Amino acid sequence: MRYIVPLAFVTLTVTVLAVAVLARHVIHVVPDGEQHVVRRLGRFRTVRRPGLRLRVPGVEHIVRLPATPIELSFQARVNTADRRELLLDGSFELRIVDGVRYCEGHHALLRSGPETVTRALTRVVGRRRYAQFDEHAAAAEIVVDLDRHFVRFGVRVARFSIERVRPTSPDAVVYAKTA
Repeated sequence: MRYIVPLAFVTLTVTVLAVAVLARHVIHVVPDGEQHVVRRLGRFRTVRRPGLRLRVPGVEHIVRLPATPIELSFQARVNTADRRELLLDGSFELRIVDGVRYCEGHHALLRSGPETVTRALTRVVGRRRYAQFDEHAAAAEIVVDLDRHFVRFGVRVARFSIERVRPTSPDAVVYAKTA
């Protein structure tokens, strides 16, 4: 009889700890401003919005999407229509609009993002002359071009800015090689 009370206390303590550990793994909170992509056994299941959610431990994998925009910077060397070489420095922010596509291709996005910006800059700046170069008009045209390329990654351009434009040298003119 004297062992029953301590044994009941130990049993109750172990039960409470087991329920607490199980609840920690089953109950899932999605904070405000975030969304979580749920993969069940490696396949897309759903996108969870903010709130208190339940999950199956060991079966479901949660991918947290950043609440803040993804900021990337770039440096590009481009040629104008009158064959002047410019160095452009700037930055841009990407906002996630489709969590599933972002989860499937965010590694490729981070690898190809700066290269895509350089190609878009080359296309847009290559159509303008050096004397007519306007950073704001070029940036607006580049945002349209980038949105078209980044839609497959589930992101959109939230902000794009060209911070610095400078010629490589005052009178440098780039001549194309002839074969």
